[in-house]
Amino acid sequence: MSPEARPAAAVYDPGSADIPPTLGPVLTDPDTPILLLVTATADDRALQTAIGLANARGAAGHATVLGDAAVTDPRLHQLLGVDNVEGLADLFLFGASLEHVRTRPHGWPFDFVPTGAYVPDPGAVLDSARWDRIGEELEAAGEVMLLMVPAATPGLGALSRRTRRAILIGDGPRPGPGTV
Repeated sequence: MSPEARPAAAVYDPGSADIPPTLGPVLTDPDTPILLLVTATADDRALQTAIGLANARGAAGHATVLGDAAVTDPRLHQLLGVDNVEGLADLFLFGASLEHVRTRPHGWPFDFVPTGAYVPDPGAVLDSARWDRIGEELEAAGEVMLLMVPAATPGLGALSRRTRRAILIGDGPRPGPGTV
């Protein structure tokens, strides 16, 4: 992709309950059942941005599932106040259903799928062909999964070829809100 063809960066305040206008078409696209939120690292700012985007979608009435694919260092569950007992690892490595591993964090307008307590093969989670089936389930239910995944996660390349869109989350040019 040439630098001229890249979308412009947008400053986003994770504390806002509004969908950022520049991200609206991507966040509300019904033909994108799995939207990757790719972060440089899973630091607090990136995690808050992922939660903020899921909150903005859910608050706007869009059925949303936030997934934590930080398989080597999961922390989203802590910020949402839910257990990390069963999650993506169970879905892709042990045959659990999406309905079984999802939960609704108290006070949030979206569902959440944690990483799972035991991830014996991190690459196999993102590299799984089962993502196609999960995408079909989400699409049939009219839901979109925002999947937060650090860029260095094994299998991200394979998963990105299966999904239609991604939002890159990174630090802004100055202290303050993150840039997406």
